[in-house]
Amino acid sequence: MRSTFAGLNTMVRGIFAHQLMQDTTGHNIVNAGTEGYSRQRVQLAPTMSIQQTSALGFVEVGTGVDAMSITRARNIYADKQFRQETASEGYLEAIQLNYDKIEAVFDDSGGTGIQNAMMQFYQSWVDLSANASTTANRVAVVEQGKVLTDVFKYATAQLQNQIDATYDQLDIRLGQVNELTDKIINVNRQIAAREVVGSNANDLRDQRDVLVDELSKYMEVVITEQPDGKFTINSEGITLVNGVAKLTLSLSNGVASKEYGVDYGVTDYTIHVDQSDIVYAPKTGSLGGDLEAIKINKSYIDDIVSMSAFMLTTFNEQHKAGYGLIKSNAESGAEDYTGINFYGTDGTMYAFYRDEFEHEYVLMYREYPDGSGKYRACNSDGEFSTKAGYPIEDGVGNRLSGCEIIEAMQVNARFYEADGARLVATKQTSDDDTADGRNAVLISDLFNTSGSEHTGMVKTEDIDKYVSLLGITVNSEVGLRISDLYTQKNLDGTKQRTRAIRDYSLNNFYNSSMSRLGVESETIDVRLETQDTVLTQINNWRDSEQGVDWNEELTNMIRFQKGFSACSRMLSTMDEMLDRLVNGTGVVGR
Repeated sequence: MRSTFAGLNTMVRGIFAHQLMQDTTGHNIVNAGTEGYSRQRVQLAPTMSIQQTSALGFVEVGTGVDAMSITRARNIYADKQFRQETASEGYLEAIQLNYDKIEAVFDDSGGTGIQNAMMQFYQSWVDLSANASTTANRVAVVEQGKVLTDVFKYATAQLQNQIDATYDQLDIRLGQVNELTDKIINVNRQIAAREVVGSNANDLRDQRDVLVDELSKYMEVVITEQPDGKFTINSEGITLVNGVAKLTLSLSNGVASKEYGVDYGVTDYTIHVDQSDIVYAPKTGSLGGDLEAIKINKSYIDDIVSMSAFMLTTFNEQHKAGYGLIKSNAESGAEDYTGINFYGTDGTMYAFYRDEFEHEYVLMYREYPDGSGKYRACNSDGEFSTKAGYPIEDGVGNRLSGCEIIEAMQVNARFYEADGARLVATKQTSDDDTADGRNAVLISDLFNTSGSEHTGMVKTEDIDKYVSLLGITVNSEVGLRISDLYTQKNLDGTKQRTRAIRDYSLNNFYNSSMSRLGVESETIDVRLETQDTVLTQINNWRDSEQGVDWNEELTNMIRFQKGFSACSRMLSTMDEMLDRLVNGTGVVGR
């Protein structure tokens, strides 16, 4: 049986419901500019009806409305897409910034870069080939050779500094990641406490989503919501946040960078989990971009290493094949200056190796002190190699890799002795005055002629050294191309000994490296521009779901105000009816 005053309760519920919707609309309007805010809606439902008898049985009489919950307008799929694309954008931004720095390292526009130094060195040999007897030309070759080593080392040092700076940046980013995960578990705790009674902590959830969005810039994030409302966050197979527990990321203790036998002269770090010392290897986000940027920097150090190895090996051998100025003396006769390294130290032969794993290094061969003209290879410990064809003997030597090769590329100290410029080899043979500048021409060819076309010649006695050294079967021709010595296959058919820059000339190799730099940098720019477009579209998609629409909110404000007024008017009308019923009924006859 319905109460006499049931209608009043119905209208009161309507007033409260419309007031709550009006308050929620105001909350939406004032937070329209709040980052990450999701518009909220009051979910209404009719209250339990009451049965009342009628002529035909029972009828269900409504008792009004009640607010079931206040929900957020949120698209989970859009959030997932946004975080994936944000991680990709962070990855590309880190790499793009790194490429901008590399381009500054190899900037040749000011006439002070590697390209300019190579061209000046090349031109000094061209000038020397035209006038081999001029001391000034010989001194110019020595000085330009030193300039080339200086720019190689300077560019390498800049790339090394860039790697160190990237590791510093990586350390800062990890601190920011740890700070974000701390905040997320704190909000997780608050949400669980608020929602334990069945309500929705919408504003706290928005705060947490903003934190997760920020975290996605650094790494991949995979979100799972627990039954109590807490988030579990996984990244690359590691659970970084599990409710109110978390893992801390940090850089490992630094170790000298030696990867596949290549030393980059820097201290390398890895990201690991403090609680278990598991290595964390991000593939995306700014953390992954920083790690990839370090690899890219090392690849360009490798290019400088290859050019330095070429100068220590192929370039040196062509110089050793020629003769410097003959020192004549009426009493002592003439002395030939030949077999002298332009780079490195005397009595040392440098040979380039590339093994089956593409690991590259230069092996030093020291000449026997007995004057026999024999050379023997040594390992990195200063002991002779035990490989077939290399007798175990006492001697000195060293295996050079990476930046050790760049460091070894020093102009021969003999050129700086008194009248040392005469040692620069320009003649092809000691008894042919017409070939005075021939070796300088052949040396200049190394800059602009590919290895397959190079026609550099070595002396007959040097051929014997190479034959015993490398185990190569050759005929007795004096005209043996130096490039051939570095492209011969080993007995097992593997191409282990080759030129450091393969079939390129020095100039072409550098231009190829710079072309690769330009293409890679441009590719990243295009990818980042495309990524920005994709992210903008996803942002618009998210905003269309969760963003506050002023027109919609103002329309709702008017609608809810009218509803509130209607309920109030209905309440007044019912009050008048009840007043008439209570105070006016039965007064007749009083």
